[in-house]
Amino acid sequence: MNCFFEFLMTGSLYAFFFVLAGAARSTCIIGLLDRPLFLALVAGSCTADWSLTLSLGIITELCWLDVIELGSVVPPYAGLSFLLAYPLCRHFALHNAGQVFLPLLFSLFAACLAARCERYHRSVLNGAIAPVTKACFGGRGVSPGKAVVMSGLRRATEQAFIYIVSYILIAAGLSVLMEQDAFPVLDGMTWPVLYTMALLGALLSLRTRQACVVLAGALVFLSLLIFPHG
Repeated sequence: MNCFFEFLMTGSLYAFFFVLAGAARSTCIIGLLDRPLFLALVAGSCTADWSLTLSLGIITELCWLDVIELGSVVPPYAGLSFLLAYPLCRHFALHNAGQVFLPLLFSLFAACLAARCERYHRSVLNGAIAPVTKACFGGRGVSPGKAVVMSGLRRATEQAFIYIVSYILIAAGLSVLMEQDAFPVLDGMTWPVLYTMALLGALLSLRTRQACVVLAGALVFLSLLIFPHG
């Protein structure tokens, strides 16, 4: 019981951090505070587990480096992928690259799901345009300030719910796999390999042919170092 209570308290704490990161991303628009590397630095400062925090932070940062929030485009919540993967890896004592691959993969899927929920949230907010317009012209409606506050509170509630559900579902799936001795431990997986896979996001973010050619050559050279022949 104590272990389960501690598990829920940890999830609630990281859900709070996700809500703050979501506010920095969509409500207050404070750059960098929702990025995985910044969250990894905060988590590393609090837990002193720099090896795991920075490794996961770098990977999740690179994975979503290509996507930017522009117009109606809602990129995946990169910070969510770190805030899910890190506490789950610590809870299940997963520290090697081959062990963290599966929870990291699930966390990346959760980041995409959160983006879909954000798009739905924005479509719902379109219904507030008419009441706000009426209030601006002296009619009965909702003031712009009240609409912003209501939207922020609704987004915070949705993000907390998304985090808690994702946290519990991923943890439950990992627990079942471990109990059935079916948890995949990829012995051949190393941190450099994960970094190389995550670099695809950086490759796509360059968006120039020359830069892509240079980085592709660097990836080939790096793969030769990681996987030497003979």
